[in-house]
Amino acid sequence: MWYIQNMINELYQEVLLDHYKKPRFKTIPEGYTLCQEGENPSCGDFIQLYCTISKNDRLQCHFQGHGCSVSQASASILCQTLHNKPKDECLDLLIKAQALIKNGSDEEDSDIAALSGVRQFPIRIKCAILPWKTLELCLSQSSKDSSQSFSHKPHLKVVIS
Repeated sequence: MWYIQNMINELYQEVLLDHYKKPRFKTIPEGYTLCQEGENPSCGDFIQLYCTISKNDRLQCHFQGHGCSVSQASASILCQTLHNKPKDECLDLLIKAQALIKNGSDEEDSDIAALSGVRQFPIRIKCAILPWKTLELCLSQSSKDSSQSFSHKPHLKVVIS
């Protein structure tokens, strides 16, 4: 059993390293409609999410940022996992991902599962959860502001301390 768990941990580390070295969707897209900043001052992590919700209610996310490998890999995983998914499904995945990061999971078939290993290092939980909390605020603000005109400036900043 120990051997299998060790192999899973190595696989998770490889997934995180791959997302850190070759981040997906790390661009500022043209025509984005939502923007949200997130920061983890204890580690120096900074994320800015750029999102668009299409007419058929599908989410597109991109990001820019800097910080530790965990926060940047988590942002890449978020953008890849939620790419072109319905907004309602994205909201469900946000909850699932945050629980997985904090509590772990037996699920081994997605890149999100790679984030479950950070629970062994409590200080890194904040790094991994930052992009997910940032998107959560972004989507909640979009619901509140749907009748207002759009601004490319974030309304609030997520600060995880």
